[in-house]
Amino acid sequence: MRRLLIAIAAAAVALFGLAPVAQAEQVPPETVDYCNTANKPSGSVAAWLDSLGVDKDCVEVAVTTTCGQITASLTNKTNLSYGVILVPGGPPTYDLGVESSHGGSISFAEDEGGGSVEVWYYIVGAEKDYLTGSGRPNFWDQNAASVTVTTDCEATDPVDDPTDEPTGDPTEPVDEPTNEPTDEPTEPAPVIPTAVPAGVGTLPETGAPAALVLGLTGAGLAGLGGGLVRLRRRFLQP
Repeated sequence: MRRLLIAIAAAAVALFGLAPVAQAEQVPPETVDYCNTANKPSGSVAAWLDSLGVDKDCVEVAVTTTCGQITASLTNKTNLSYGVILVPGGPPTYDLGVESSHGGSISFAEDEGGGSVEVWYYIVGAEKDYLTGSGRPNFWDQNAASVTVTTDCEATDPVDDPTDEPTGDPTEPVDEPTNEPTDEPTEPAPVIPTAVPAGVGTLPETGAPAALVLGLTGAGLAGLGGGLVRLRRRFLQP
């Protein structure tokens, strides 16, 4: 039975000229490296990119600025050569004999251009089809972009804030008393003389009555006086 079917099929091919048709394998566009022209079929790069329906994002430029300086960075995914032209003070003339890349960076002097400089930039390269109509600044569309670079970079002196100053009259310190000795010597208190009874002497050192120093008062003095009288009569009389 199997042999019969094979024979019928062979007869049909011979009779009607039928032959199996091989289907071409379809490659998804996202798997194609369209930034590499080695993968391009015959025809232009523009026609190839249009057939794939992809964005023209193989060549891009970004610029960064700091005070007094601009730097251009190029992203090139292709196998071709590209560069960025910088035109300080622009607008550009797109004369590649005059305008240059400046090595991808320009530094400006202090306060150049009166405090700022406008810099224009655009992409040039080997294949225009990766850039024309992309909206990116390029030589062929002559749609250069620009940025402003500040050149007033020196720090200015800070302005004094009057609100930081103290208000009101300053308070003077109050002198506090100290226990330090004075230079003037202290004079002794004056001695007030005491009235001395008649017949009683005083001691020269203190000026006090001699009778008080000896501890004799009243009757003691009277007895002492009587004894002296008796001694005088006894020894002095002949």
